Amino acid sequence: MTVAIWAILFYPFVWLYVIFFCTVPVLCVLLLLAFMAGVLDWLLEAPQHYKCLEVLRHHMQSHTTWIIWHGFGALCLLFFLLGLLSVYSKIAQKIKPDVRWTAYVVDFQDIPRYPGLEQGKRTRLHENGVVSYAEPSANGWDISISVARVSDGEAK
Repeated sequence: MTVAIWAILFYPFVWLYVIFFCTVPVLCVLLLLAFMAGVLDWLLEAPQHYKCLEVLRHHMQSHTTWIIWHGFGALCLLFFLLGLLSVYSKIAQKIKPDVRWTAYVVDFQDIPRYPGLEQGKRTRLHENGVVSYAEPSANGWDISISVARVSDGEAK
């Protein structure tokens, strides 16, 4: 249950990574096109007596602004996503105690009548006769988890 809760909370950040890595190549292409359009427009200004060059120049002028603004928008999106990713990395480093507390509340239960378990501790039964015990640490901010076999009942 803990994994499901934290996975749902972090799906938006994972999608931000996907969008970020898809946006960077598009941003590079749009900025390269904007630069090339500006250079081509500058080159086409000189010989204005050729009709086909004038048509190409007019076409480039109408699309250059569009390309530049889309490149600028992609650059703004890139910086926004970089900011969100830096926030995500800071959050991800500090959530370990929160994940353990979520597991303590959601996944560990007090099982008073199950044979071979320590009484008064929150417990999670696993396969093959293994049990995990969770209890708040002395400082109260973290959870300590110990593992034992059900048959002997003592944490190792």
